[in-house]
Amino acid sequence: MNELLAASFSELGLIQTKDHKEMIHQAEKLCPHHVSHYLGMDVHDCPTVSRDIDLPPNVVFTIEPGVYVPMDWPVKEFRGIGYRIEDDVATSPTGGIELLTAAVPRDPIEIQRLMGTAE
Repeated sequence: MNELLAASFSELGLIQTKDHKEMIHQAEKLCPHHVSHYLGMDVHDCPTVSRDIDLPPNVVFTIEPGVYVPMDWPVKEFRGIGYRIEDDVATSPTGGIELLTAAVPRDPIEIQRLMGTAE
């Protein structure tokens, strides 16, 4: 995830170094958490489960990339921008996945309409 973020942020101009190790470090600053975790009675109830295993069947997890640009970030035009996208996914007994949030609107205009802020 951090490799992809670092490359994308560099392409956008959000990260301005070309040093690979520093790019990863800066990407981790902008996205300080991991992209996913299991869901359960306690949202973060699985700290001992390795992140390097295949997803078992019959589990629910969230995919929630979030990027938060601090107000003191070197690239001024990106300061204060933040976003987080969250989807919940279930694995099936046969190894497939079901996007539980598939019906949730994603289009900005539809979201504004639902919020009552569309023009």
